[in-house]
Amino acid sequence: APSILVAPKDITVEIIKKLIQSPDQLPHKSDLKNFLNENPPVKIPLAPIHFSQFNTSLGGITEEERDTYFILSTEAECTSLYLRLIAPLIYPPSYGKTEDSYHCLWDCVIKNAIETFGMHNASLPTLEFDRNTSKRTSTDMVVLVRNVCPFRGEEKSWEEAGDPSSELIDKIKDWTYGDAPYILAYYAIGVQITFVALYKPENKKRKQNICSERIAEFDLGRLSDRVRIMNFLRNICRILPIIVNLCPQRDSPEFQTMVRTNGTVIELGYAIKKKFANEDRVAHLKEIYGILSANNVRFSDKLEHSSTHSVNLAPRGEQREPNDLKELLQALICTLTCLKGMHEKLLSFSTDLCKHNPNNRPTTSVALDRAKDMFREWFANDNWLEKIETE
Repeated sequence: APSILVAPKDITVEIIKKLIQSPDQLPHKSDLKNFLNENPPVKIPLAPIHFSQFNTSLGGITEEERDTYFILSTEAECTSLYLRLIAPLIYPPSYGKTEDSYHCLWDCVIKNAIETFGMHNASLPTLEFDRNTSKRTSTDMVVLVRNVCPFRGEEKSWEEAGDPSSELIDKIKDWTYGDAPYILAYYAIGVQITFVALYKPENKKRKQNICSERIAEFDLGRLSDRVRIMNFLRNICRILPIIVNLCPQRDSPEFQTMVRTNGTVIELGYAIKKKFANEDRVAHLKEIYGILSANNVRFSDKLEHSSTHSVNLAPRGEQREPNDLKELLQALICTLTCLKGMHEKLLSFSTDLCKHNPNNRPTTSVALDRAKDMFREWFANDNWLEKIETE
């Protein structure tokens, strides 16, 4: 028998690799509930001192529930996994009545599980987290994988619950996830956690852009549910790479906060929020968007909301380089259509581009040259236009 003075071997990495193996294909939406509740292929070995922390006599967890996920071991155990993830589940942080007071609890259960299992998944090399990027443009918690957000959460306390379920849907204006049949999310009201699948409706006649389907519910006030949610999130980590691989590649993060040298803060989400130190900038933008709105200018975003020092603009466009001259021309037409509402000088050029007979329109090269000449006049100090090939 091993000496009681010798610590058991830590086999955390070996066990986690077995726990996070991805399935051959993404489960169908109708099979998600069963898949995400699947028991682990191996049990997590724990030394007696750690295994005994699951006090089944207190009613928080039964022996059967404990033994579904853990096994007593004296020779090898998952020491690192216990210290990082399991111990905080057994002894969770306290909470109060406000949303901020719940953050430690939500993070130690949800974020900690995704991060712990995700960091050992070779298919999730860029797993990133953000929280409260903007109440209007983003959900409360986001997980980014290769700039895509396949998993997110909306969080509220009991006192300020509102309708977090609807907020999850309302904050996705358009489906930008390509062939992915769904993405995953949760909403929290205090200790009550509900997981959902968000997806694009198959019936195009439906008024909703995004639909939500409930998958599972947990009560973080119960130890047994905290352990079950750990297993649930483990299974989520197994399919996140598959979901992301079905989404179009993104050149910039789906959610991002940037701080300019002049102090302007830009929050990118479903919309764009800009915070200015100088309130004159807000007045200037309100004037511009007022002109666009009054002239019913197409292809422009809208000023959804403004305060003394900030504006919210929607929708946020897709930030990427055009794939070819055709896409570049389409982007220029959209841009010039907007500028036409601001600059009468563009009227002739815009009219030529939109002539009914395609044979009477300028060629792509000629149109780009004319556009470059105008942009050179407006932005004399910029040389990025010279890098655009027109041949």
